[in-house]
Amino acid sequence: ALAHTLLHGQVRPVDVGRVGERRFLLMASMGLDATAIHAVSPALKQRWGRLAYGLALGRLARTYRGTPIRLVLDGKTFSCTALMLVIGNTQRYGGPFQATAHALADDGMLDVVVMQGHRVWQGLGTAAVMVSGMPMLRRHLMYGRARTITVECATPMHIQVDGEFYGSGSATFGVLAGGLRAVVGPRPKGLFAPDT
Repeated sequence: ALAHTLLHGQVRPVDVGRVGERRFLLMASMGLDATAIHAVSPALKQRWGRLAYGLALGRLARTYRGTPIRLVLDGKTFSCTALMLVIGNTQRYGGPFQATAHALADDGMLDVVVMQGHRVWQGLGTAAVMVSGMPMLRRHLMYGRARTITVECATPMHIQVDGEFYGSGSATFGVLAGGLRAVVGPRPKGLFAPDT
């Protein structure tokens, strides 16, 4: 299948997200999930696999608190208390899960979804809907799109990039439109903008 794609596939430009010097293809995030990734040691991940992240989230759920943030989307400013933000270059969050349901890998934009709240229980239903690919609940959710996304936080938030811990603090995310050329086979649904 790979050889067939290389011989007969189509070369397409793909956007690349960035934060600082790091690049990402799928997504980056700040807050609860990044804190869970930071809490999982390599030994724990090797022993328990993906379950290690679930265990870390379970422990964090009792004590984790939302952080007041100032979110700037291409110059437009919003303020809220955030449990977690996902900045998506694609719809995929990890495995089969979706977070940024309208993101496209070739539109020159990043999508951001913010789970708002002070305590984890306020966002549990929203999180389940957010990663399931089902229509989104709006009560504790904010969704936006921009070329540049700045997150200024009152206290440092953990950051992860494509599933790897990146650091802590405020951050600015940008997009390198068409920054990667990739050979693709039959186009996966929802990955690219429809041809016009």
